[in-house]
Amino acid sequence: MNARSKHWKVSAVVFLLFSLLLSSGCGTSQENEKTPLLPEAGADERNFSPDQPKSPYVEAAKGLLTRTVFETDAPGDLHIEVRDLLVGPGQTTASVSLPGAAVFEVRLGSGTVIVNGKAREIQTGATMAVSEGESFVIENKGENPIAIRVHLIRAK
Repeated sequence: MNARSKHWKVSAVVFLLFSLLLSSGCGTSQENEKTPLLPEAGADERNFSPDQPKSPYVEAAKGLLTRTVFETDAPGDLHIEVRDLLVGPGQTTASVSLPGAAVFEVRLGSGTVIVNGKAREIQTGATMAVSEGESFVIENKGENPIAIRVHLIRAK
């Protein structure tokens, strides 16, 4: 038996042993891992969570939901407010204006924002400014909602 033949046989035996060890040692029994289902809720069960969001979304205009995330008075007679805007898939909002100069940060989705008749395409990560008193419309023609964080600054 030459050295090459001996090396091949040893390699084959090691490979077979390693394969057998893997197949026998790594197998798990699914019967031991199954978690039983929870019992079904009764028809008269009303055990709902009492938790409510601190600032739920409300409808600001047709198709536009908003909620206030943060609000404070700043030095120099300024008021700062942070809001979230939400437009559902396939929705076009009514024309709306915000109480102050606004910086929009698109956090989710894509669509079109029309400010005073001028259209601008938006997508996740985009930012834009809307002057105080300017009205805008948001068009969402996509399958995902559009979520926008708005930073409002206005005089007190």
